[in-house]
Amino acid sequence: EPRILLNGTPNLSFIRLRGIAIYLFRPRLTSVKTLHIDQTWSLPLPYRVFVRVLTASPLLTHLSIFGDIMGPAGWATHNPQDSICLPSLRSLRVCGVRENSFSGLLLAINAPRLESLVLKGVHEHDLDSLCNSSNATKFSYLQSLTFCDFELSQIVYMKLFSLLPMIVTFKTFFASPSTPTIFQLLGNLDQVAGCMGNPIPWPRLRNITCLLDLGDQVLIEKTVKSRRDHGCPLSRLRFGTVDMSASAKLQLGSDIVIEEFGDIDQWRASQNHDHDDNLFLD
Repeated sequence: EPRILLNGTPNLSFIRLRGIAIYLFRPRLTSVKTLHIDQTWSLPLPYRVFVRVLTASPLLTHLSIFGDIMGPAGWATHNPQDSICLPSLRSLRVCGVRENSFSGLLLAINAPRLESLVLKGVHEHDLDSLCNSSNATKFSYLQSLTFCDFELSQIVYMKLFSLLPMIVTFKTFFASPSTPTIFQLLGNLDQVAGCMGNPIPWPRLRNITCLLDLGDQVLIEKTVKSRRDHGCPLSRLRFGTVDMSASAKLQLGSDIVIEEFGDIDQWRASQNHDHDDNLFLD
């Protein structure tokens, strides 16, 4: 139910609810396509209110959630049989603190058209409930996966290969200065596939964005060659590096595009720069 502009906001397509705004200054959301919920106050939102906010607009296409929207027991009140239906959602971005923030939300929503997922601050066991759920295959058509400020082991990656089999683009930002673990796995495709008992992991993967450590030059070159030899080649690598000429030292072949980046990608890249979208950059 709206708290302000009670006569309606038929042309409202973008809104950011930050701090107490989600509780006290919430307009009618029936036409919103892009919704930011920035939880900057330690004031849990009742689950039923949270559901009403998310499902108010059948047009909701982009959803960004920052902070722990509900208290420690918030997701425990969720009935797994009652999904939060978001039929138009294409991109989802989540930053949480508590362990159940990620799996709780991802298990609760039903977004069959979801194409892009960004997770900030996810750690080793944050996705356990999702990976172990019988309903985990609902994200089987997700194409783009991005991690920011994260720590994940090879074991978690192995689960993600099965959980999200259709990944085309994988990005990592603000992790460690070393080349991410993903290259260690993608460079040993036969071994990984044998352990999984499945075909080559992420066979549609074409694009990787990550920090570059030239000490891992051999590993990166091995990964590119391995993917090419198995008929699922990479086509674009984007590296973040202080030395802007570092990537030129890689011997990867003429069939792959090498690019460099200096800043984290803007969410929803087709839009103009959002100067208020600062919480995910800290």
